[in-house]
Amino acid sequence: MKKQPAKTAKTEKTDYTLTKAFAKILSSQEAPDALQLLTEILTEKELEYIERRLRIALMLKQGESYTKIQKELQVSAATVAVVAEQMKQPGFQALVNHLHKEISRFRWIAKFFSRRHNQGLKKSSKQVQ
Repeated sequence: MKKQPAKTAKTEKTDYTLTKAFAKILSSQEAPDALQLLTEILTEKELEYIERRLRIALMLKQGESYTKIQKELQVSAATVAVVAEQMKQPGFQALVNHLHKEISRFRWIAKFFSRRHNQGLKKSSKQVQ
């Protein structure tokens, strides 16, 4: 296994800056434009990955238990634990805090996550049958 290079102050600052930019996109008053941009630059799998991590983070921020998160989002305890660790990183923490504040203001974020989550569940149940 190849060892990852240690993060420097410069790379951490870049990561934080990029995360802040991402948060700015999500909080844009032009919500459809923000969603369009995200769907243009990310693959479907990347969107699902980011969405799942953000949903987990928001639920953790709201004080939900690992068990509830696992059941509701159909993820493992290990995934929830990884996100809990990621939430300690300044950039990720800033994004989650920003989304948490804005979620009530911009209902489209909640609707987007909910719609995508429900679509994923429907796809999963069709594949099982």
